[in-house]
Amino acid sequence: MTSSTPRFTELTPIVLDYTRVTLNLKTANFDFVPNVFFNFDSPVQPNADTVNQESNSNTTVSESLYPNLDLGIFDAENHQFSQAMNIEHREPIVALTLHIRNPQPGKKYTAKADMVHKQKIIDSVSATFILAT
Repeated sequence: MTSSTPRFTELTPIVLDYTRVTLNLKTANFDFVPNVFFNFDSPVQPNADTVNQESNSNTTVSESLYPNLDLGIFDAENHQFSQAMNIEHREPIVALTLHIRNPQPGKKYTAKADMVHKQKIIDSVSATFILAT
């Protein structure tokens, strides 16, 4: 990852209509990574014992250097209405549009984002909004 722990700096929900909300996220403390990145080195080197085995091999892949983002939209009773994940997040700005199942126009919702690395939440942010009518 980086020398400093990555964190959220902003979460802004933008209501597009009564079924769609764009979540604009800004993050900090990521090393610069180009939008296109190629790594031709396999994280696991095959050997004679594993080349012909099925996928139930005991060989493991190393943990990612970058965290995952878990995004959700919740109602006032904390029921989740929408969810998205961004795997191995490494960019300072991201915008994702989530579609809300069974929308309730005019009601208050909360957008939440968790940054998860090595199965631990390293940062969280939330913001409330009213769904368009």
